[in-house]
Amino acid sequence: MSESLGCWIATIPRAPDLSDPYREVIHEPGVIDPSLDEQASLWATFLSSVPPESPVLGLIDQHLGRCRQIVLPKVAPWDHPGQSDWTRWAWQANAIWWTGQDRFLDPAGELLLDRHGTIAPTAQVPFPVDARQRMLRSEVELRNRSVEPVNGVPPVSGLEEANLRTPELIAQRALALFLVAVRAEAILGDHPLSVEQMRARSPLGYQALSPREREFFDSKNPDPVMAEVFIWRYEALATFQWALGIRADQKWPDERMDQADIVSPMLRLADERFVSKTQTRPTQALLDALDQTLRLWWVADNAHQEAAQQTSASPEGLPGGIEAIIIAERLAALAWMCHWPPSFLADREAVSAPATTGPKSPHTDWDRCIDTFVHALFA
Repeated sequence: MSESLGCWIATIPRAPDLSDPYREVIHEPGVIDPSLDEQASLWATFLSSVPPESPVLGLIDQHLGRCRQIVLPKVAPWDHPGQSDWTRWAWQANAIWWTGQDRFLDPAGELLLDRHGTIAPTAQVPFPVDARQRMLRSEVELRNRSVEPVNGVPPVSGLEEANLRTPELIAQRALALFLVAVRAEAILGDHPLSVEQMRARSPLGYQALSPREREFFDSKNPDPVMAEVFIWRYEALATFQWALGIRADQKWPDERMDQADIVSPMLRLADERFVSKTQTRPTQALLDALDQTLRLWWVADNAHQEAAQQTSASPEGLPGGIEAIIIAERLAALAWMCHWPPSFLADREAVSAPATTGPKSPHTDWDRCIDTFVHALFA
């Protein structure tokens, strides 16, 4: 494949409907193909060489992370009269073109990114139609609540790109958050609960704890400062409850949730029945919530950056009455459920990392979501 004229990298599976001789072999992710792995190594090397300040670098990295299909024409699409057929298909498949010579092109053949970080003025990073429509709806909703969206924030994944975690994993994560939030509340309220009894009450929740959560939960002398951090997981838990259909709606993030209201539904069922009976909301609902919350997060982030430049401890108040910590916890929850943002480079690093002593829990990357959306906002 390294000697190929190039290839299409699509995030939506679409079979090219082109006349011979341009109907070609399609390589799907998950197929063991050494030549594809070699090509992926070339992409990783290329992305690592691009100036990090390039505005398109992150978007290309996310596009590669969402890759669902690789198409290898025998003839480069720009070298035959049927170019318009390929362009039409590429927009539908949300595909970009890798030239094989350290350049990515958009579906129309415009330069998206080269080794110097260059992008053609007319180039367009492709996004699915429903993703762009979702972005526009989110922006309208924010403006209706007197919140001006931040320009340049891209859409989240489209429906056909979505890669949601299973209802079982989402329910297990809710149980884990319940454990750490209740333990934090008990510590701050000076009425510590028995860790052994909590573990016995929710064994599946204990198994689903992330490394950082387990360290806090198992600590014999927990730091009250850490308890102040972990008690905010109630807000993330409320978002998981909404995603699982336990909570009817997501309120506007301007007021902290009532903790007793969050705890109550977690006590009604034993772990096994909780995991088996809960089902996630439709993918569209989760993506809608993710997109809107992402835009609120950027509003809060911009406000914090402006406050930092003015040497203020924090912004006086955010538009629409929104609370930054609630938005951050909510976004971490939604991002984890939706595997967002995808990262080709991070996935490559995970594959090449030394093997651990046991299988990696799907809950270990929860800590990364917290770092990305909660800790980063208040750094």
